[in-house]
Amino acid sequence: MSHAADDENAAELQFGKEFGDDDVEYIMNDEVLVILEKQKSKLDADGKQSNDTFDQTLTYIRTVTPGVDMESLRANISELRSTLQNMELFRRLDGVTDKLHKYEVASIANLIPQDSTVDEVTDWIPSLTRYDEDQIQQILEKVSRIKSKVI
Repeated sequence: MSHAADDENAAELQFGKEFGDDDVEYIMNDEVLVILEKQKSKLDADGKQSNDTFDQTLTYIRTVTPGVDMESLRANISELRSTLQNMELFRRLDGVTDKLHKYEVASIANLIPQDSTVDEVTDWIPSLTRYDEDQIQQILEKVSRIKSKVI
């Protein structure tokens, strides 16, 4: 008898059948903020009230993305995603060139890179252990550089 949990292992980038292989887009907190702020503006313009869940989610996402200039954020989201998606990395064990998985791209972008160490990043995103620490540090530096443009 197979259990769903047997098919799920984030360290191996296996997320179970609900998430499919290529059908799911993982979004960054920055993207969630843009979506929610746009929806909030639309609700306000229409004179409608948001529900408690929406308000709590917006409050939380504003907390994890504090002091962000929305115009700069919109401009830098695609740069951040593109930079992470296009990085060519070498797997530690076999030296094969590899790219980050969509889950890893969103997860890395959600970290606060200037406050994160390589050990913390690999604890949160265990699949990254397939890369050397130097490569993970380079990822953090690139994310930090891009994110510093929007604060």
